[in-house]
Amino acid sequence: MIIYFSMLILTTTMTYFLNRKRKTATIRIRVGQYNLLSIGGIDRGGFLPVFGILAFFSAVREGIGVDYESYMNHILMIQQGAPHHYMEIGFKKTVKLLELITAEPRFVIIVAGVVTTWLFVRAIWEQSSNPVLSIFLFLSWGYYFFTFNTVRNFWALAIVMYAIRFIKEGKKIQFVLFVLVAATFHKSALSCLPIYFISDFQWKKFYYPILGGGILAALFLKDILRSAVFYFYPRYEGSVYDIGRVSYLNIVKALLVIALCVLYYKRVEQSRENRLYFHLNVLALALYVGMYWIPEISRIGFYLNTTSLFLVPNILNNVENDQNKKSLKIAVYLFSIILFYLLCRRFYGSTLQLLPYRTWVF
Repeated sequence: MIIYFSMLILTTTMTYFLNRKRKTATIRIRVGQYNLLSIGGIDRGGFLPVFGILAFFSAVREGIGVDYESYMNHILMIQQGAPHHYMEIGFKKTVKLLELITAEPRFVIIVAGVVTTWLFVRAIWEQSSNPVLSIFLFLSWGYYFFTFNTVRNFWALAIVMYAIRFIKEGKKIQFVLFVLVAATFHKSALSCLPIYFISDFQWKKFYYPILGGGILAALFLKDILRSAVFYFYPRYEGSVYDIGRVSYLNIVKALLVIALCVLYYKRVEQSRENRLYFHLNVLALALYVGMYWIPEISRIGFYLNTTSLFLVPNILNNVENDQNKKSLKIAVYLFSIILFYLLCRRFYGSTLQLLPYRTWVF
């Protein structure tokens, strides 16, 4: 636990100082009087030191994550050409490509950890209104450490988080293309296409009671809906994933984020970006409350509530009263520290196996 708290303190502190010295420049390529290419916002400070620390601990882990050994076996099966292997084509092609360098299955885990971390940290550095707070939430709310589990799922999630910029810029085709690439690593990414586009417009007030009714219907019709789900995914029924456990921590996180947004709802309504994130967190709450009985529902939920990394800083930065802003920031940091402590205690459990940390380096 100490090593994870040390990482939290170190990366947050480094981000603070890097962000203070942050400078941007514009690179232009000209031929005579013609400007052929203009690339703005090249960051001189960079996010590489923080990325380096997080990527290192992700890459050199040994046996960390409940499915670490399972992935090692699957990678070997893909390398050996096992027929009808269920993993997505993007991941399988990556395994075969990396095999040209080395057949060591651990190398795939290393590359996955580095790429996933790069996408997340780069997205935070470029898109967050407060990278310091976002990095703090990225670790303290567990998202970084969860990347040690379900490798393909979080690889896909990282691609989607990186691509959110395209929705904010109105470049929906680019967003769709990135989601399709993400789906080649984990097909759950396809859920982002309808969900994100539904969330990217103004909701009428009566939408919320309808959503509430949908939650109640999902709870009352649970048995019928479970039968429908397991018709398409029969291997999950009765498996270790079919435990029907309510994710109270995710529900509490969603409720607190929504409460913060309700307090400053004008800031949400005035910003297309904040409105998108708010709607996604509302849908995350609905998912975790009404459909908790679906195995591995967090694989979908993470696409929704990870946007809190951007939403919470956006709301806090727009609080006009300085005293209220300071009090809210302190409350967020205190809550996050308590949450991180509770998560770290869970990390020792057999369903996560994220602690104690082990590495093949030392």
